[in-house]
Amino acid sequence: MDRAAIVAVLSRVELFRGVDDVILGHVADISSEWSIPSGQHVYFAGDLANEFYVVVSGRVRAFIPGHGEELTVTIVEPGQLFGEMALLDGGPRAATTVAIEPTLLLEVDRARWLTLVAADVTLTHRVLAAVGASARRYASDMVDFQFLDLAIPDVPPPSVAEA
Repeated sequence: MDRAAIVAVLSRVELFRGVDDVILGHVADISSEWSIPSGQHVYFAGDLANEFYVVVSGRVRAFIPGHGEELTVTIVEPGQLFGEMALLDGGPRAATTVAIEPTLLLEVDRARWLTLVAADVTLTHRVLAAVGASARRYASDMVDFQFLDLAIPDVPPPSVAEA
């Protein structure tokens, strides 16, 4: 993918909606493409979080491995990001991720990302909102997967988070 195509993909990701194309170009410059076959792991629970990912095509399943069982946390679709806790602390991964079909990812290195975010307060605010929204989405997905009829509301509402 060329830089313009990467910018187009990024512009559809919640974290980057409404972000100026110049900034998206900087994100594109620090992104790497990774094509992975179905069944290949992206990372394992316990790995250090040195990058985050955007799904360009395909799907990725995030799950928590257990003794003989797995708890699916979420299925990540095109236009969504995952591994975003790396945006904050670079600590160990809480889940394992695997491509469930041939998948194309954009990989963003945490160290280079932090340099970019440090130069733009707007991106810093968006990161905090995105990580909060992701945590809420994962919690909601886990509730759904457990067949409970509970709803976890979006806070703040999407229109406020985009401001």
